[in-house]
Amino acid sequence: MTASTKLHGVLAIGTIDGEFNDMAFGLINGNTEMLKIKSSYTNDKIADAKVLATIVEPTPTEPVRGTYLKWGVSIGVPVLLRTIVRPRDFVYLESIGILKTESGERIGFSLMHSIQIPTIRELSEYQIVRANASICVLFRQKSSGKIELYVKGFVDAMGDIHHCVAVPATADALMSYSKVVHCGQMKKLNWLLKTRKTVILDHGSDCVVCMNAASRPKSCQVCSNNMCSRCSVTKKLSFLSPTTRRVSQRSMIFCVRCLLAAFKADALEIAAEELVRQNPFDFYEASTNSTPSSKIVSPSSTNPDATSEFFG
Repeated sequence: MTASTKLHGVLAIGTIDGEFNDMAFGLINGNTEMLKIKSSYTNDKIADAKVLATIVEPTPTEPVRGTYLKWGVSIGVPVLLRTIVRPRDFVYLESIGILKTESGERIGFSLMHSIQIPTIRELSEYQIVRANASICVLFRQKSSGKIELYVKGFVDAMGDIHHCVAVPATADALMSYSKVVHCGQMKKLNWLLKTRKTVILDHGSDCVVCMNAASRPKSCQVCSNNMCSRCSVTKKLSFLSPTTRRVSQRSMIFCVRCLLAAFKADALEIAAEELVRQNPFDFYEASTNSTPSSKIVSPSSTNPDATSEFFG
């Protein structure tokens, strides 16, 4: 990342709700498919992305440790300005992991830094400007259910873009880190949905949670038991198409008992389980009977493919 007079810096410090392991699980994305799953949950303004190379792979003993070479194109500017402000893309190294202090406290980190690789050319024919960024994210468990978060980022947007556009766009992108816990929680719900062992209890139309009669009972997507409207929760889960690998989101209904079971599951154990499964995307691949209400959230096929378009 070269020195520039147009370098814009943003600092964010505060606390968010959540657990440390969920934050770490939400951050790790060692392949293009999981990178897009994360983007769908955090709304990080990334229009397209690809993992170009893996430098350090996660292991079952360190499932949220990894270093990668990545590419991403951002559409972080307001919608009304997208016709006059060209999108920016980034080629960067990203390292994610957990360290321990001398006292034994765990500190999670995510470091991103732009690099220049001559063989990865700029995509000027797509009107995309190659920009630079450097972002440091640190987090720790401050108390039960509370995470202390430190995010510092510098962005050189390159080209003619006013600071009144660049700074808010940078801040908006960095705020997506506050949604990483949600990403980890939803990935755990993906896991529970695919590994469930359905046990239907004989309660007739009564709610399986509160045991009250349900006038219009709904069926939980995990346990398949009936539940009333007060004991049901709707969540949007992201899935990969088995054929196109595009990401879509589906609204699914769960009973509060199964939802709580997913949220209480150990995220690092699930991350380790993903690594040893024969199909690492098993938790996230959609079934063939997709619902009509599914919403496609993955990038448009008109975007350049990172492998075929970058090199040469």
